[in-house]
Amino acid sequence: MQPDFWNDKRPAGVPLDIDVAEYKSVAEVFERSCKKFADRPALSNMGVTLTYAELERYSAAAAYYQAVSDSRRTTMITLANMCIQIPFLLILAPWLGVTGILLALPLSTIVLATGVVTLLRRQFSRRICVNK
Repeated sequence: MQPDFWNDKRPAGVPLDIDVAEYKSVAEVFERSCKKFADRPALSNMGVTLTYAELERYSAAAAYYQAVSDSRRTTMITLANMCIQIPFLLILAPWLGVTGILLALPLSTIVLATGVVTLLRRQFSRRICVNK
């Protein structure tokens, strides 16, 4: 593929070159994008669309545990994400075909998010009780 292949495929206003010194990390690019485009769609799958603001909130749970140096919980969330997706794929793919494959990721994410929210609520309620 030629380097100029994408030149005529970018939306208007998107520069051809990127100033790599403008950002310190990929995380900074993500954070700035979430603030700048908060109400714009970031991801869309099977009729469900997440805005940049929602995407930032969902990424915050694992980031929280990384920030407080709770690598055990961070690792568990990451592994649980993979472990939850496999049964969804094994059940939904034979039953619904390609649609089942496409549904596996959002459904497994909902199940994982429910568990993570429960985990966060328990952790914060313990901290509130300890601090009283």
